[in-house]
Amino acid sequence: MRLTFTFSLLVVCVALTSVLVLAQQASGVVTGTVLDQNGNAVTNFAGGIVQVTNTATAAVFKAPVSEKTGEFQFTALPAGTYDLTAPFGGALYQTYNEKGVVVKAGETLAKKIVLGWGMNLGTIGDAPDVLIRDMARKALSMPPQPTPRMPDGKPDFTGVWVNFGGFPEGGGGGAAGAPQGGGGGGRPLQVALQPWAAEKLKETQAAGPAGPRGARICLPTAQPGWNHVFKFVQAASTLINIAEESTPGFRQIFLDGRPHPQNWNPAWQGHSIGKWEGDTLVVDTVGFNDEVQIGPIHSDQVHVVERMQRPDMAHLEIEITTEDPGAWMPGAVMKQNIHGVLALDQEILEFICQENNRLPIAAPSTGGQ
Repeated sequence: MRLTFTFSLLVVCVALTSVLVLAQQASGVVTGTVLDQNGNAVTNFAGGIVQVTNTATAAVFKAPVSEKTGEFQFTALPAGTYDLTAPFGGALYQTYNEKGVVVKAGETLAKKIVLGWGMNLGTIGDAPDVLIRDMARKALSMPPQPTPRMPDGKPDFTGVWVNFGGFPEGGGGGAAGAPQGGGGGGRPLQVALQPWAAEKLKETQAAGPAGPRGARICLPTAQPGWNHVFKFVQAASTLINIAEESTPGFRQIFLDGRPHPQNWNPAWQGHSIGKWEGDTLVVDTVGFNDEVQIGPIHSDQVHVVERMQRPDMAHLEIEITTEDPGAWMPGAVMKQNIHGVLALDQEILEFICQENNRLPIAAPSTGGQ
């Protein structure tokens, strides 16, 4: 009986070994390094990946890129033809794409992926996406810690934060985020407009450079931008929001229970009040003027609601909803989610925006200059 069992086990092992050998023979290895235009390995880039898609089966495989060496490896890719991409797109690099990469069974393919420079032509200090990763690295690597709280037990939002994502759904630009035509660099917002608003938008677009240009000529934004780096300073009765790359770069959120003023003078950043729903701070903002850019176009009825949460020490979540019953069609809203990560040992830097009428600035998102 024991002899039979031993023989059966041997047969199973041989069979499994044969399967593994056949699998290895039917697959290949792809290894390589991601390089910049100077031939240097792309290092210190958190979250970098190389992705391949099998053109026959549509199967997708991903390999991480080492932050220390810029190297990557696929150890057992099924033999076949693949489309390869390295999605490093941003201000510093362009996304790399290559079609028709052939992986042969039992062979190793060595690849050198050379990324093109992005819009800043390789200027590291002018690459917000890279700086954001670097500024958040320390907080993301520390052990989870509880939410800091004020003396009354409410969450304390105080800190410098980096925005790890937050383009509005359906497009970019608009209130409480990336103002169209400046500040955020988002895509044009698509929202259904009432007839009068659609006509006014056509007139503004037809005016081109002579029309309203908002933040592109240093006019104030709807609220301090969530572009890259922002800060909260919280007291019992007021939450102060400060942001880089924004004019004037700060706003007050009143937490003392006051209502919106009855006779409010319309302002660039409106009037913000906050109330607590458990551990969520709900910020209500109205009273914007008609010069600030919010969405494609807006009326004096535009209304912004932000729901802020700090689930732990290192993370901040802000859900933003904008509606305008005076200019947008019923039910039309703009939604945006800000995913903040604490930027330890960082501070807000000075920002100056100075108009220069002799140097028009291209703005593809609005079609103007």
